[in-house]
Amino acid sequence: MIWVIVIIVIVIVLYRFFTSLNRDNHDLQNQTLSSKFQVVVDILNDHAFSGNGMVTILDKRSFNLYENGQNQIINFHYSTGHLTITWKYKYFQKELVLERQFSEVRNLSIFEQQKMGESLVREMMSKIDNHKGLVLRDAPIPESSTSQSQIIAIQLRIESDLRDLLMETLTDAQKLPEMMHGILVMQAAGNFSKELKDNYSEMRNEIVGFDDIFLDETEFDSMIDNATSKVLEEFIDSPT
Repeated sequence: MIWVIVIIVIVIVLYRFFTSLNRDNHDLQNQTLSSKFQVVVDILNDHAFSGNGMVTILDKRSFNLYENGQNQIINFHYSTGHLTITWKYKYFQKELVLERQFSEVRNLSIFEQQKMGESLVREMMSKIDNHKGLVLRDAPIPESSTSQSQIIAIQLRIESDLRDLLMETLTDAQKLPEMMHGILVMQAAGNFSKELKDNYSEMRNEIVGFDDIFLDETEFDSMIDNATSKVLEEFIDSPT
């Protein structure tokens, strides 16, 4: 008797699951997933990529929102009336992942989509601030009383992180024409350099032991430029 009950329960669960999938297909019959959640997409695009992000369709139920050379990517996945948004952000190659599932989202109003997108942005911005602080505090600092050795340590760390980023960029670009590889590498390096320069004050204040001896902003920018140029030369000289 117990097996009969178990089989009935399984049949009911499977029936509901496949019925929900069919409803998903109906939802997406005359529109793409990104257009169904256009308001959410626009809000996240504006905050993460200044409106420059592009939608890359993975399949009917999933797509990525991404801008080449940027340090973050947002994935949307829709199944059985639920929307899962996974937002990945890298800072000094340390990844932060925020994943949220929203239930019963088949017929959201514009207001509900707006509320969803804005709440996700607020949560992610808070987590990014905390993430940056933790990464900077964990940055290796040599035991030395001289500022020069500390500056060298930072530059070496920057060069290492930029190499990792450019290797990842080239890996992602393998399906694109080879002539695009150099453009994407330059774009990624430029965005990396800009982000570091924009975070000068944050780095100066949060890295323990650097408050009195850290570079001024002009010197810091020059160090970033030197590190970026050095790594770019490695990639330009080496075949991709």
